[in-house]
Amino acid sequence: MALTLSQLCVNAEKTYQMKLIAGEEGMDNVVRWVHIIEDVEVSHFIEGQELVFTTGIAQHGVNWLMPYVEQLLRHGAVGLVVNLGPYIEKVPPQLIVWCNTHAFPLLVLPWSVHIIDVTYDFCHRIIQSEKHERSIASAFSTWIFAPEKGESYTGILQRAGFQENGRYQVMLLQLQGNEHQLTDLEWEQLQFRVYRVLRKTHLSVCIFRLEQSICLVGQNTREKLRQYVEQVS
Repeated sequence: MALTLSQLCVNAEKTYQMKLIAGEEGMDNVVRWVHIIEDVEVSHFIEGQELVFTTGIAQHGVNWLMPYVEQLLRHGAVGLVVNLGPYIEKVPPQLIVWCNTHAFPLLVLPWSVHIIDVTYDFCHRIIQSEKHERSIASAFSTWIFAPEKGESYTGILQRAGFQENGRYQVMLLQLQGNEHQLTDLEWEQLQFRVYRVLRKTHLSVCIFRLEQSICLVGQNTREKLRQYVEQVS
């Protein structure tokens, strides 16, 4: 599935000196894209699942940061990276407390590191991850609906860790009572929510869209989902 914030930032401290200072519990958020936003009004700039960067260049002081992150969370952002420097010299302690309370990841980046280098790297990795995900989803779809075309999917699945002689289960989650066709963005958001639940089960699965349904393929998927439901119910 798409990259989580934790996966995206796995080498960020070593490569860019970018450090997590609050909101560690939200690091399993899935990152759909990366965005630089300097305006305090964020509603026109994000659609959800974005990691946001800011330098504070358009603001004065740091009092604007609290309502800013509140808006980010309200509109679906998954974290904030503050570029420390002449405009934001230090993150306010109350902001750190708020981010910890709301499991909203807050990271800092030194001024000596160019934001463009980090965002280019992150966006490239997100795109590559999505390409890889689509390739696996297409292979599974072919495997389910055209198993005789083994040469077109066997290699792809094996390279992704799904062995040819393994035992797998297919589950179809169909939406009930929806009055309209979901947009591509709504489908992405739905898949992200399903993925976040599945991460808690430690499942290794592939998720892809089939018409108005979501298809899950993985080892012992049904049993692991049943155990998870029993634990949380």
